Amino acid sequence: MNAPAERTVTDITDVAAYMQGLGRAAREASRALARADTNAKNRALTVMAAAIRREAAALLGANADDVAAAQAAGLDAAMIDRLTLTAKGVENMAAGLEQIAALADPVGEMGGFAYRPSGIQVGRMRVSGCHRHHLRGAPECDGGRRRSVSEERQRLHSARRL
Repeated sequence: MNAPAERTVTDITDVAAYMQGLGRAAREASRALARADTNAKNRALTVMAAAIRREAAALLGANADDVAAAQAAGLDAAMIDRLTLTAKGVENMAAGLEQIAALADPVGEMGGFAYRPSGIQVGRMRVSGCHRHHLRGAPECDGGRRRSVSEERQRLHSARRL
């Protein structure tokens, strides 16, 4: 797994290409994650939560840069509100990761067994798939809808800190 090269926000001139690169890296990482055991996944989630808390001040500072750039670009108040992170929002991100780690891992679960007319028993096994999660996925943030590239462009500073 090769992470994308570290770049500063000012180095990113083609946001769409940058986001495509992150998507490819995430897909590659998802393959390794699919093979990880429950303990490894839970450790990764708790380490991410700790990193978010540790870097909260830097994340909020980068978000302030995003908000200032959005205001300078003339974005409406609703977009700026969606863009703005608070200390409570950052804490909620970290707590959400810990809550996920505390859940039972559904991968490998089997159920729905039934016998077919031929006498064979069939069932379902839950397997890891590619799921898109959003760290700011609180219901008040985006209702689960996909963001456009222009919306993501407004989050460059914050996204780099994450």
